[in-house]
Amino acid sequence: MQDINLLDYFALARTQLVRTHAELKRTIGAESPLHAKVEVKLTPSQVHPDNPVYQIGLSVTADVHEDGVSVFLISLVFNAQYQPLGEGADGSLFHKYHTSLGRQLYPLAHAHLTGMLSQFGLHRVRLPVEIIHRQSPGDTGTTTQVH
Repeated sequence: MQDINLLDYFALARTQLVRTHAELKRTIGAESPLHAKVEVKLTPSQVHPDNPVYQIGLSVTADVHEDGVSVFLISLVFNAQYQPLGEGADGSLFHKYHTSLGRQLYPLAHAHLTGMLSQFGLHRVRLPVEIIHRQSPGDTGTTTQVH
C-alpha cells in the first residue's frame, strides 16, 4: 500500500500550546558536552463526534544529558486541529495516517524548544531538525518516536 500524505486531505486550522514544563536539575559546566534525547508522541482524535474537525496532540520531551546524567528536562504539548478538504477525508483516514502530519507539526515544537533551551543558557544543545516516520497502515493509536 502506498504512503498517504494527509496534507492532501486535511488543512491545518489551528494550533495551541497547552502545556509546557522545564526543569534545570543542576548547574551545567560551560564547556561540558551536552546530548539531548528527544521523544515525540502523536495522538490523533476527533474534536467532537458531530463535527468533522480532527486533532493531533503533539507531545515533545527533550532530556538533556551531561556525562550521562540528566541535567535538564523540557516538555511541550500542542494541539493541532485539522479541517477536511473534501471527499475521502474522514476519521478513519486521519487516524490511519496521522503520522504524516508530524513533519508539519514538529518544526513548531522545535522552535519553541530551541527558544526555551536558549533561555536556560543551553545554546550548545542541538535538537533533530526533522522527524521522519513511516507508519504501517494498520497502526492507528498513539505514535512515539525517539531521537
